[in-house]
Amino acid sequence: MNSKIYRCGWCGHPTDKDGNCLQNESFKKAVSILETYGDVKHTHLVNGECCLYGNNSPEREMMQVTRDMASDAQDPSLEGQWVKW
Repeated sequence: MNSKIYRCGWCGHPTDKDGNCLQNESFKKAVSILETYGDVKHTHLVNGECCLYGNNSPEREMMQVTRDMASDAQDPSLEGQWVKW
């Protein structure tokens, strides 16, 4: 396979080299290639339009506390809460 596949580095959606989300046949072709060859050598991560603010997205500043995280903090009541990080 000689094709380059571009994906949003934040959510993994197939994109073009400029980060524009693929649609219709282009999307299906990219997904087919990924399913056939995997997500290795030919995949390039870009800042996709689907995740406009990338690192600076307000949603990226919040995370939900998992059971393991709450256990590490020795406070089971934290599980499931959203915290700013």
